[in-house]
Amino acid sequence: SSLFNTLRSIPFFKNYMPAKTYQLWNQNVRYRKYSQIRKKLIKKLFLAKRAFCSTLMELNRQCYDLRSTPLLTYSTKHPYSIDDFITEANKVRTESFKVFESIVDKIQALLEKVCEDVTSRVRASEDGLPPGGLEEAATATSHKSQKSKSMQQM
Repeated sequence: SSLFNTLRSIPFFKNYMPAKTYQLWNQNVRYRKYSQIRKKLIKKLFLAKRAFCSTLMELNRQCYDLRSTPLLTYSTKHPYSIDDFITEANKVRTESFKVFESIVDKIQALLEKVCEDVTSRVRASEDGLPPGGLEEAATATSHKSQKSKSMQQM
């Protein structure tokens, strides 16, 4: 009994149960906060939406291609005459214009595809189908039918 009292007087053993309870409570509170923030991000984060993610990545790539398109090329090895510089600049400008037009057309096609995808998802959700539309509804029903079968029927 005196050994027990001696051990209980040491701060580690004296505060063990309250410290353990506090640590458990603190971990629980931190996890709840983390879960709430994760749910908010899932609801609001634009890049996390399945309909937009791949398209936004492709748009980013197209914008990078747009930024990396040269608008003026020159060499410091030899001097240009004014006429040579103007003809070279015009040649690069026409090539850049063609590249810009093709990239803008690709971006426009991507945006139209996203608009169609989003409108089809909205129509599907209004009709009571899963978010993926008819394709996901068909796969979901086939998975349900497979799950309901016994092992002998499979």
